[in-house]
Amino acid sequence: MAVPSLLRNRKGRRITVLSVLLLLLICFMVWVIHSNTVPALTEVSISAEGLPEAFEGFRIVQISDLHDAKLGQDHARILALIRKASPDAIFLTGDMIDGHEERTDIALTVSFAEQAAAIAPCYYVTGNHEGRIPPETYAELETALTSLGVTVLHGEAVTLTRGGDTVTVAGIDSPAFGHASAEAGDDAPALAELCGEGFTILLAHHPEYAADYAEAGADLVFSGHVHGGQFRLPFVGGVYGPGQGFFPAYDSGLYAIPSAEGETLLYVSRGLGNSGIPIRFANRPEVILAVLAAQ
Repeated sequence: MAVPSLLRNRKGRRITVLSVLLLLLICFMVWVIHSNTVPALTEVSISAEGLPEAFEGFRIVQISDLHDAKLGQDHARILALIRKASPDAIFLTGDMIDGHEERTDIALTVSFAEQAAAIAPCYYVTGNHEGRIPPETYAELETALTSLGVTVLHGEAVTLTRGGDTVTVAGIDSPAFGHASAEAGDDAPALAELCGEGFTILLAHHPEYAADYAEAGADLVFSGHVHGGQFRLPFVGGVYGPGQGFFPAYDSGLYAIPSAEGETLLYVSRGLGNSGIPIRFANRPEVILAVLAAQ
């Protein structure tokens, strides 16, 4: 008589184990979906030597590697985070569009830029995906952006003024973009000119050229491109970064790069969208809020 009872107990335990495993699987799937579709606002205080006093507390939002992702109806989730950040300036550091022909959506990118430009002045540099689309398609995009008041920087610099002090915001194209040289290092003299005297913030899509930016004299650099390594491992970081290979040195967050004059600070965004590999792991999309502070 004990055998049927024993079998029932075993069956009950199996059902319990399977139920727990199913619940864990559902939780894991919800976590993965959430971490791919709900962006976070990552706030960082950047203390930079030589920052003019009037720019203490200057608030910068960085948007990188959007890749035509919506992340909410009409970019609602991203724009809500930008408004919450109350930025003084918005830096768009490349790959705003997706260069794969079947996924390129100029109207979507322009729609986002129009809403972002209504929040704060926007400054834009190209990424490698802007270099993938036909020149006439990119020209259409840039024409629309400039008509909205977005400042597009092709190896150029502009001056920001605040309380009588100034900083330079310079921007360079991705090496994959038609106006850029084949290698970042080939453009070193021009880059050094851009990062001349005074405090310079450089917008450059590719973090793998960090040493070049430091050599040119940039004080603070904002980059993207790596998507946080796409898949992130605890205590290790990103698994792979284009241009850097496995376990990239610059995948996410703030880095200090030695330079002849001290150091160059590099901030690498994990970005917002995906391309090629359609999913992230332990790598939530992010909007960066960088608040500047003097050392």
